[in-house]
Amino acid sequence: MEIKLAQRLSLGLNIVMTPQLQQAIRLLQLSRIELIDEVRRELESNPVLADDDSDPQERNEVEGSDGYVRRSSDQAMSDLDNHAVDRDINARREEKKVQEVDWEQFLENRTLQQPTYATRSGFEELPPIEQSLTRATSLADHLRWQLQMSDFTEAERAFVELVISNLDDNGFLDLKGSYQEEAEELEKEIERSPASKFAVLNLGVLQEKMGNHEGARRQFIRFLGEDCGADERAVVERVLKMVRRCNSGVDELIRDLVALPDSQTWARELLPRLKAKDARLRDLREVAAQAQRQAPKLGDGGKRVQSLLDAMDGLLHLQVPPMPEPLETLFRKAIALALDANFSEAAAVLERIPGLDVTPRERERVLQYLARLAENPEPAERPTSATSRKVDGEEDEGELPGARLTIEQMAERAGLDPEDALEVLRLVQNFDPIGVASRDLRECLRVQAEAYGYDELELAIIDRHLPNLEKHNYGAIARDLKVPLEEVYEACKWIQKLESRPARNFTDTDERSIGITPDVYIVKDGDKFVVLDNDRGLQRLYVNEALTKKLLHDPNAREWVGEKLKNAQWLIRAIEQRRKTIIRVTEAIVERQREFFEKGVAYLKPMILRDIAEEVHMHESTISRVTTNKYAHTPQGLFELKYFFNSAIRRADEEDIASESVKQAIKRLIETEDKQNPLSDQAIVDRLEQTDGIKIARRTVAKYREMMGILASSRRKKMF
Repeated sequence: MEIKLAQRLSLGLNIVMTPQLQQAIRLLQLSRIELIDEVRRELESNPVLADDDSDPQERNEVEGSDGYVRRSSDQAMSDLDNHAVDRDINARREEKKVQEVDWEQFLENRTLQQPTYATRSGFEELPPIEQSLTRATSLADHLRWQLQMSDFTEAERAFVELVISNLDDNGFLDLKGSYQEEAEELEKEIERSPASKFAVLNLGVLQEKMGNHEGARRQFIRFLGEDCGADERAVVERVLKMVRRCNSGVDELIRDLVALPDSQTWARELLPRLKAKDARLRDLREVAAQAQRQAPKLGDGGKRVQSLLDAMDGLLHLQVPPMPEPLETLFRKAIALALDANFSEAAAVLERIPGLDVTPRERERVLQYLARLAENPEPAERPTSATSRKVDGEEDEGELPGARLTIEQMAERAGLDPEDALEVLRLVQNFDPIGVASRDLRECLRVQAEAYGYDELELAIIDRHLPNLEKHNYGAIARDLKVPLEEVYEACKWIQKLESRPARNFTDTDERSIGITPDVYIVKDGDKFVVLDNDRGLQRLYVNEALTKKLLHDPNAREWVGEKLKNAQWLIRAIEQRRKTIIRVTEAIVERQREFFEKGVAYLKPMILRDIAEEVHMHESTISRVTTNKYAHTPQGLFELKYFFNSAIRRADEEDIASESVKQAIKRLIETEDKQNPLSDQAIVDRLEQTDGIKIARRTVAKYREMMGILASSRRKKMF
């Protein structure tokens, strides 16, 4: 058998997404609010990028129709390429002065600098509106205010505080331990993800709801990192610096090795070991040491490798100093992550210890929480652990988390006689809103009925016939109570006036008032519809040419400035591309749905993503990104762009109709039906086929009805 050497040449084609394309795709799927936040972060991190609000100085550029400046960035890039020219003696002296500037300190100060408010006359001299708005009173605060006005004893007050801390979102007394279950879930999340700052914040908020003010205060202080002393903070910051150096140093070493020619086989051998997913810190340290032996071939990279080795040695030989228990646990987890070469996660955990990951706005918000806790000290004998919903002795009995409490157990915890507890609870239930702290719907309605002086018939219906009342089975109520049907009708009218959710006016958020800023406006100009983008609130970006030229005088900063210029230019172009893509897709939607914009929802046509993708020559995934969380202000109202995509419903002898139009047709039929004899789902099917030629199944009507929040015919029936 003959063995021969052979060479084979193969040619392959790989599709690689460039950084510019990745950024464009990421910006495309952002909503308007997310885009504004993204631009703000870029402005904070990139000093050569500026906008009219942060740097309103004079500049020479030509703005596009969208307000974004392009000429400045191109000119700056041209200056970068043509910068190597002879300078006179004065220029050289100026350069020497510039080189003496500590650019790292300058950029750090620029990043930390907060924008100042305008000082012009008029309303702009006033503080931000967020500082003028008042916070809506919560149900707990409203009840505690009434408690302060009452003449309860200390034990009774402690019991009422326990009742208030155990109210659910509807204002009912929750004895099922749901808060306890949520607290345990948050504690598990903190254990799984030590860098999760919002889990700590939410646990503090939950502790406050449970009435455990001391526990809430500890969590808020932990969130801010104020439980970390000066010595511990210094150690954490020193280790964090080493971890960050390892993270950036490994990336720099990879780039240096990739830049070497193919003849440097030793570099090609080291690269797979650097990129290995299971590589530990010791493995990476050995690779860096081998690269250090080839330092002359790396050029400037040799100095960076030495800095990387110093940081790695510092982590490998680190001795954990004594710390308070919560901090030491987090610190050891961070070191373990660093030894496993998970530098990003280790840095996140280290930032969490002293609260370096807390933004100024978050810090201000938590300080307000702490001030509120200081103004409302908790009563004596309140539980202070995470299991504040349990009473003494229960944990030792093997009771499961979230087990049901009783009024007697709460009274024992507050030091109140159990017989007096029910009387105190009855008084609380007559607080405003009446019926609060009831244990179920029946008790809530009965408390209100007694307070408003309802008759015995209404009380009997509430006590014995709530299921029949819900099903409108008035005949069964009349037969059981042996009263005329007309009297049952009259009694049910009064019962329906009672409030079934006492906390309705005290919810933390009002879902009815959600402000949405449209991304585009669709207006009619003569016989055609015009799509206009909404640039209000979006920063107008440009390259700060003056600062860029100053930075370019420093030869050591040229590479860094060039990278920042490219990032700024990519961002400006990506935002412009995003704007054009949204307008282009919206114009295609307007062209296909013209009748909708002229006549309304009933004329909405079936349309899928593929239809628009083929028209604008884009992929369906791109159309999906463009239409998600993007809103259009139209003559028919404000709609999300995804609203215009609907599946087709077949009609007899006519073109297909959109599913959204079918929903509106069902809604109109139900709105105009006889309330004493409502239409069943099958009757709606028959009506749609007779009037509109729409053929759908009964289960489809039921599905659409449930999606619109419409009850079944048996529950829509009204006898009066």
